Amino acid sequence: MSATRVVVLGAGGRMGQEIIDAGRRDEEIAVHGAIEVAGHPQVGCPANPDLPELRITADLPAALAGADVLIDFTRPEATLGSL
Repeated sequence: MSATRVVVLGAGGRMGQEIIDAGRRDEEIAVHGAIEVAGHPQVGCPANPDLPELRITADLPAALAGADVLIDFTRPEATLGSL
């Protein structure tokens, strides 16, 4: 069985980083994408020091392409803006 491909919305925050780190350590999860709002200072930066190829992006549709699950760890107004 292949790993579940997960995208984290709110990847630049403390909990988003914890979710990415937990996913990185679990062989049944592949961190597929990391999303932040446009203009966030971490957009373009690595999502995790151990995942330098995975960059935080503001492009939600592109990050979701090929994903199995989206974990949203943002404020309610950010969630509504993503719908």
